[in-house]
Amino acid sequence: RMKRPSNMNVKQPVNWTRRVVNYTMGIFFLATCLAHFPGLTRAPYPHYEFLKSMVPPWIPLPSSFHVLWTGAAEAMIGLSMITTHSCESAQWGFFLIVLFTPAHVHHYLTDLPLPDGTIASFSLHVSRWILQLVFLAVFAYLGWFSVDKPRLRRRSKTKDQ
Repeated sequence: RMKRPSNMNVKQPVNWTRRVVNYTMGIFFLATCLAHFPGLTRAPYPHYEFLKSMVPPWIPLPSSFHVLWTGAAEAMIGLSMITTHSCESAQWGFFLIVLFTPAHVHHYLTDLPLPDGTIASFSLHVSRWILQLVFLAVFAYLGWFSVDKPRLRRRSKTKDQ
């Protein structure tokens, strides 16, 4: 019969860096999901129409549907990152950021006006792409590379064994 190592039931120390990054990304996702739902704020919110215009025309179904489901997905991922700190929520966040890429490329190629009516400069597009890469890196870190693995100590061999 195999013996279970005595340190397997020991709680691992809290990874505070991971926890802070989870909270930060979760709050950011919850804040950005508000732009996807018209009428949630008292101020006139032109971002919903802007988000609808960012959906490429080759994507099936109405653009309003895509804006609403991505907003709901952002809300669920944000809540999950705050409450569970799970690797799976970070992996879903990574996947969602990848799904946003066609909208950002469409926005760049068609020079869609921003909610204030101005056209985005090239530097604004580049900064958005850099931000997306940072998000992908953070989600990859949280989802795959910062997983707390149990640390097993090797027992020293004695003459009795």
